[in-house]
Order: sequence, then structure tokens, then C-alpha cells
Amino acid sequence: MKSFVTFGEIMLRLTPQEALQPLVDASALKMGFAGAESNVAVSLAIQGNRVSYITALPDSPLGQAAINSLRKWGVLTHSILRQGERIGTYFIEQGASLIPYKVHYDRKYSAIQMIDKNTFNWPELLKGQDYLFLSGITPSLSTNCAHEVMQATRSARQAGTKVCFDLNFRRTLWKDMKQAKAVYREIIKNTDIVIGNEGAVDDIFDFSSAKKSQQARAEELMLRLNGEFGTKTIAFTLRDASSNSRQKLSGILFKDHNFYPTRTYDIEIMERIGGGDAFAAALLHTLANKWEPEKAIEYASAAFALKHSIPGDLNLSTTEEILEVIENKSFGFVKR
Repeated sequence: MKSFVTFGEIMLRLTPQEALQPLVDASALKMGFAGAESNVAVSLAIQGNRVSYITALPDSPLGQAAINSLRKWGVLTHSILRQGERIGTYFIEQGASLIPYKVHYDRKYSAIQMIDKNTFNWPELLKGQDYLFLSGITPSLSTNCAHEVMQATRSARQAGTKVCFDLNFRRTLWKDMKQAKAVYREIIKNTDIVIGNEGAVDDIFDFSSAKKSQQARAEELMLRLNGEFGTKTIAFTLRDASSNSRQKLSGILFKDHNFYPTRTYDIEIMERIGGGDAFAAALLHTLANKWEPEKAIEYASAAFALKHSIPGDLNLSTTEEILEVIENKSFGFVKR
């Protein structure tokens, strides 16, 4: 069993109870807890891995509810710091057809955003751990959060813990693009696996491609990342959106100077949020457990596509269920 650590912000998710209802007309909201790194933690745990999640949460009923939401799926929470006054919150308006998904954040002064520098003892937290998963969301929350992420990657390098970094670029969370680019470059210097997409790479590094196909553009950008930072393992999600309700999804892996594109899934979208996190967790699970590259990325791509049929942020699919998608065993049947 492989051992993982993830670090980030878990938030309270609130969604109008009625499908496609805008917030301005909502009288009831469904409650849940999620965040990029916690989503990955849950998915890794469901797929049979040992996972510890690190964050800061208030010592309050909502803080405890967030912790309980992780424990129920087997995520270890003993390293969560209890401090601060509030938990970050986000509201989701679901989309369909011509209506886009909308995410509204209320995370200012959240417990994780208010941490001090050197809050976490990374050498101790990473002792004996195989992988550390981080995303670009956490360093955008505050200067001190960025410091902690960079310290975590340096400590991981010293401890022999491999680092997986999902670019997860959110322009609205960064006040200073110059600072954002500097932070990303510092993090990637100590990263073994980079996960992203064409748009994020363009936004952060100003890398672009004029090639016609998505796959060709992805390959060119992966080579540029490899040349600039020496990253040997890079994975992209690919999305061709004809509408907010129907999209074509796939993935591609660059590993040891070889490209591994996947099949394309032409699917109807039930839930737009959390697909990238499902992809990241599935890829980490397979690479950590020494799957062949082509099988690893096919599995990650299947998880990415499957998540779009699962309500909420979390990919609750087991390894067997993801493999059934690859083998076309889950289409059009009732399992009894």
C-alpha cells in the first residue's frame, strides 16, 4: 500500500437544492465539503491507498463536519490543525446546454488563509511518505500559504518523497500575476509529476502552440515544460466542449520522452466539478503502483470521464468501476 499526503483547503460547498436553480432564486441549499486536494485524498483512499490530509480548520461544528466528511472515506486527519475562525465557503450554480457552471467563493479570512509562516513541520509530516500532492490553488490563498507549499516541496525533495503538482490555476485568486509566475516556477523546480492543461500552461508560463489539434498542442507544450524545468512526467486533460451538457474528454501522458494519448469519451455532463481531481488521483494511484504508462493514463482518463456522471465534487468510484469504463462494461446495463 502506497502512502500519500495532500495539503490544501477543504471548503463548505453549498448548491441550490433544485437542479439548475440560480442562487438569486434559491430557498434551500445542499451542503457538502470539498476542495481540490481533499477531493484527491478521498479518491486515493477509495482506491485503496493510505492518505493523510493536512489543512487548518476552525474548532467548530462546521470544522468538525469537514473532518468527518474525510474520515468517512478512510482519509487520515490527525495532522489537521484546529485554529482560526471560519471555514472557506463556495456556492455552485449548475449549468446545462447554454448555461455555464458558476462558482462563487467566500473564503476570505478562512483558517488556512490565516496561517503563519512555518506553521507545519514538513520534515516530520513527510517522514516515510511516498508522495505529496499539491495544487496551484493553495499558494494563491496567501503569501504564507505559498511559503508553506514551497517549503513542503523542498522538504519532500530532501525526504525522498515524490511531489505531484496540479497547476490548477485560478486567475481570480491571484492578485499579482508576476508573483504567481514566480511561485509556480519555484514549486515546479521540486516537482516530479505535473498535471495541467493547455490553458493553464499558457496563463502561467506564456507557453502557447499554433498547432491545429489539441493533442499536437499538448505534446508541444509538454516538451516545452520538460525543456524548461526538466519535468519527466507530465499529464494533461483534454476537453472539447460543444456545450455545457455534452463534451469530449480524454487525456495524454508524457513520460520518459514518450507520449501516451488516450481514447476519447463523448459524454453527457451531469456534474462539471471535480473531474480534474478525479484524473489526478487516478493517475497518482496508477503511477505509484507501477502501472505501465499507457494503462496508467487510460485509467486516469476513464476516471476523469466517469466523474462527470457523479454528483458533487468527489469521485466515489472504485478501481473496479473505473476499469469497467475502460472495458466498456458499464454502458447500457443494470447491474444486479
